[in-house]
Amino acid sequence: MGATSSQPLPGQNPLQQNPEKIEALAKALDVKAERQKQLAIQETWDRLEQDKRSLQVLKSLFKKLDPTVVRSPTDINGEIELAFKYDFKRQLLLVKVIKCRDLHAKDIRTKASDPYVRLQLYPDLHSHGAKVTKIIVETREPVYNEIFAFKMREKELTDTNLVVQVFDYDAVTKDDFLGEVVIELSQFDFVKEPVLAAWYTLHMETDLSITGELEVSLKFLPPQSLFLTIHSASGLSRRRDGHVAQAFVKVSVPGLGAVFKTQVVSEETGNPEWQETFEFELPQEELGFRYVTLLVFQDCIRLCVLFMLSLAVFML
Repeated sequence: MGATSSQPLPGQNPLQQNPEKIEALAKALDVKAERQKQLAIQETWDRLEQDKRSLQVLKSLFKKLDPTVVRSPTDINGEIELAFKYDFKRQLLLVKVIKCRDLHAKDIRTKASDPYVRLQLYPDLHSHGAKVTKIIVETREPVYNEIFAFKMREKELTDTNLVVQVFDYDAVTKDDFLGEVVIELSQFDFVKEPVLAAWYTLHMETDLSITGELEVSLKFLPPQSLFLTIHSASGLSRRRDGHVAQAFVKVSVPGLGAVFKTQVVSEETGNPEWQETFEFELPQEELGFRYVTLLVFQDCIRLCVLFMLSLAVFML
């Protein structure tokens, strides 16, 4: 019998005679395909991260170049319409967020914002947490018509505040604050008026854990002299026991440029006194839209915007 030829038959693939080579080649192809897949995924993530960083830089540049997107007291404007009802049988406070109007435009491209509303009780005795509306994109006049329920006893209404905040949603950076209103629920008489609805003006953010009062007086002498006297403060919070706090006040009329600061006073009781008067040059015709802002500090830590007074009172 003649020797068997090792040459493949005509039309036959040489690999068909070697299963081991076929298996090794298949594994090599699988490894190569997986490596290419991982490289493609990594390239995609790298590109996304680069785009994200570019957006952050771009937004930062917008904030530096356009004063309309920098958070300041003058950025806070607009109103929110809310309705309230108390269900005595189920012991539920029902809050309807209806709509907002004339909100500040945070996006310089669209001249609008992507607003949503956040609600939270203070104190939150039943741990409701924050409740949030849907996001309405590219508008300064969002309409929500959403109802939220808070479980609370009738007697708790007298000592509870509802903090309503409006934010501009941002997919890349921190959401921008558009304003808030703090509503004292004790003002409502749900027996006489089962449903109460009203428009509320948005203000700067308030820290309700801060307490205290500031005594000031204002005097306007035509044609353009505004005198503001800071007398004293009482009941300031955040004073460390055994520590003598250093307190002072900064006062300004936004838009005029001048910012004044009182003397730094050492105080142990939370009741510092200054008795200092500051003068602003302010044309009488501007009283209708100007206001005074006072910031109270302890140990160089800003406690809050304790006082914002519209100067339109001098036009009455």
